[in-house]
Parts: sequence; C-alpha cells; structure tokens
Amino acid sequence: MNVTNNTQNKIASTVGSYIAKLRKDAGLTQKQLADNLHLSKSTISHFEQGLSIPTTTILLSIADYFNVNVDYLLGRCKSNFKYTTLNEAFTNQVSVGSVITRLLKLDQSDRKYILESLKIMERSLNKK
Repeated sequence: MNVTNNTQNKIASTVGSYIAKLRKDAGLTQKQLADNLHLSKSTISHFEQGLSIPTTTILLSIADYFNVNVDYLLGRCKSNFKYTTLNEAFTNQVSVGSVITRLLKLDQSDRKYILESLKIMERSLNKK
C-alpha cells in the first residue's frame, strides 16, 4: 500500500494534536512526558508539531501511558477509552463490548428509548 505524503502529514498532525491535548490535560510539560516515556523532549515536540510520527511501539506506549486506545490517537474514533475497557465485565456474564455491539444492532427509536431511560435513572440516582 502506497501512503502519500499528504496522508502521512495528516496522520502526523492528528497524532501530534492528540498527544499535545492529552499531555496538557494531564498538566505535563513536554519534558515531563518525555522523561516518563524515556524519550527526548525534542521527540515529543516533533510529534506534537506533526513533524514526525511515533513508531508503533512508541504509539502503544503513549496510549498505555494516557490509558487511551491507539485508534483514538490516530483520530479513528472519538472515544478515548482504552481497548481493554471493551473486555471489562458489564455484568457477570456480559462484556462492555458485547453490550455496545447489541446496542448498535438496535434501530434509532430503540436507541433513543434506552438513552432516555438512562437519563431518568441518572436523575433518580442524583436525587439520592
């Protein structure tokens, strides 16, 4: 597969902006993040500026450090929860991922009904 320079630049920019956002949200300087990941400050700076793209190994380290999934760093999904969350137990026998899969199979009106039910439950819990 031939990846164009334009595509690489877009990936570098996206990854860099997510790294910068996560770092700032965590209240870290580039130097602190670099030290925590055993990288140089200039490497973090280059990532954040979109001048270079982290290797797969470094991308995984960054995702693990901030407890997000790699697809989030790549801009492929809006949710920043870690992939392991999908495997966590929602109830005794059902994983979070299987609940999401089942929800996505519902039609729009059923999804709206479930969301409204959740809102009612949240309001009820907040009153207690």
